[in-house]
Amino acid sequence: MSLEMEKEQQRAIQIFDETLKFFDGDELRARVFLEKYALRDLDGNVVEKLPTEMWRRVAREIASVEPSEKRRSGKRSSTGFF
Repeated sequence: MSLEMEKEQQRAIQIFDETLKFFDGDELRARVFLEKYALRDLDGNVVEKLPTEMWRRVAREIASVEPSEKRRSGKRSSTGFF
């Protein structure tokens, strides 16, 4: 196995372990989150390890469509959705 592949495998294990810890050891929930909901980059690498990261991303996108006046006043920031 090449060094690069070994590093990728170690990173995948580390990400899974962090996600598994978030879900209190529930492997099914951790696996479903990583396979279906976690954001990935163009190469397919997981970018979000935890649901809280996903929720912040979703809240940021929801807030982005609010009228700019509300965004400037702080009435509807992403924290208002999360």
